[in-house]
Amino acid sequence: GIAYTAEGIYFIAGDWDTERISSSIVDPDNDEWHHIVGIRFSGTMYLYMDNIFLTSQGSHTYDIIGSSELIIGADDSLIRYIEGNVDEVRIYNRALTEDEINILYNYPLI
Repeated sequence: GIAYTAEGIYFIAGDWDTERISSSIVDPDNDEWHHIVGIRFSGTMYLYMDNIFLTSQGSHTYDIIGSSELIIGADDSLIRYIEGNVDEVRIYNRALTEDEINILYNYPLI
């Protein structure tokens, strides 16, 4: 899932303690919509906001296929969450390319 807190933006793909990355951007809340993308590919997690690459980190091996619930806009404890609206959520069964992220950012749903 993706969560936004006073500490930054988080992308969580499994356990909060071991399967997350974060960005130090702490205040994107400026009454504007933001396009946030989290990708996990071959054990590496990537985080983008508004078509800009923020960070990546490798060594993620948690099996995300299973019976765990999917939480969008918060972490699994529901302590860290997005204060605002979530719109146009998309989930893919593959990693997006940077070109695809660019297209989604520049040509949103109508």
